[in-house]
Amino acid sequence: MKNFLVFTRPFTDTFTKYYSRDDCNIDYISDFKFFGDLDVMSFIYENFENTSEEEVFDELIYSEIIMRDRYLRYIELNIAKKLINSAWKYVVHVLSAKSYDGYIGAPVDNYIQHLIVKACYKFNVKAISPVHSPLPYRARVTNLGEYIKVRDANMSEVVEMYEILNNKDFKPIWLSKNRTTAKILKMYLKERVKKIVFKFLKLKNSDPYSFHYNCIYPMKGAITIHSLDVLRVKKMYVGNLNKIQEKAKKFRKVAYLVLQFNPEASINYLISDSKFSQYDLLMEKIMDNTPDDTLILVKEHPDIYGYRRPDFYKKFQNRKNVMLVDVATPTSVMFDLADYLFVTGSSSTGIEGVIKDKTVISFGGAFYGHNNNYVHQIKAFDEICNLRKHLVTIKLTKNDKLAFLKTILDNTLPINYEGLVRSTKKNHDANVKATQAILDFMNK
Repeated sequence: MKNFLVFTRPFTDTFTKYYSRDDCNIDYISDFKFFGDLDVMSFIYENFENTSEEEVFDELIYSEIIMRDRYLRYIELNIAKKLINSAWKYVVHVLSAKSYDGYIGAPVDNYIQHLIVKACYKFNVKAISPVHSPLPYRARVTNLGEYIKVRDANMSEVVEMYEILNNKDFKPIWLSKNRTTAKILKMYLKERVKKIVFKFLKLKNSDPYSFHYNCIYPMKGAITIHSLDVLRVKKMYVGNLNKIQEKAKKFRKVAYLVLQFNPEASINYLISDSKFSQYDLLMEKIMDNTPDDTLILVKEHPDIYGYRRPDFYKKFQNRKNVMLVDVATPTSVMFDLADYLFVTGSSSTGIEGVIKDKTVISFGGAFYGHNNNYVHQIKAFDEICNLRKHLVTIKLTKNDKLAFLKTILDNTLPINYEGLVRSTKKNHDANVKATQAILDFMNK
């Protein structure tokens, strides 16, 4: 019987319990204290006083681990190093004490998951941390952004996906609907309640360094509503289509800059250069290095609208070649106007852009770029200063686009991975199918 290590949390546990079957042994590991078979946080606290921040493990690049983690990079350096060293000792102990045939994680979004993956590499344990694929009803197989070939997608599936993406009204299935003022107010109140509840839980569970209980208001790196000044953001957007079109006519070229949900796995863990996590600076550098004769149309990501404060958007104002477009503006309108598509990392909009004949420039590098055959890639943060040389049109035939889509589909499992965090009883059959497909892949 094979042994698998599976990462879980309270809000993913309903889904991950579907991995438990009669034909394999599952050990659950978690970054929540008192949760799972293997409790990283309890070990950290039990050994915290005896752990030195001066100890250095050769396998770890501490600056990278801290830079990528939205909690560690905002706390005292000595505490961050002690948390890393304690967690590393534990996961190394787990993987050396028992022979595992594989590790199945969730999308990597903090240092503990990052360290588990690194420990798997150290012990040659097959590891995957599936993420939502930019393609609907698919799960991309990766850990830290690397491309892993999973299967050979047949041409009928490729053509079907081409038709879906080529539809003028295509929209990723997971995106939020337009948020109303009432919805944002509810989100604001929820954050304030979480602050009270999480403070109590930290005291009750003696859990002062929890990633989850600390990444809330007012922490700088949290995805949170810091104040109700977010309600003023809508006034900073341009929603009048005629005004947008008239502005575009005054420029030689138009670039559509797709804002990213941040901080999040896609830009913190799934691209090679951790400097791209400096998102505010990244936006500044893109604008500073775009030619004056190119208009940049900037549009917010629907899932983070309501979180970012007006100060974030001020950087886009008072620039002659930049316009901040209303979040509700359809992507199809943006595509009609744009010559270039500016995306960060492996943005799903980049894939759609390739299919719809847009020249895509990926800041951070996209797994679907494939040696720059389909998109221009700027993989190093310091290379953004050379943006101008990438503003060269890419022309692809339909066969090129089908080949492009096949390489993406080859990196996926044909399953609905939505149940990972949204599992209900009605998802039962889909979750059984999804977890079985993942286990089948691990058993190859």
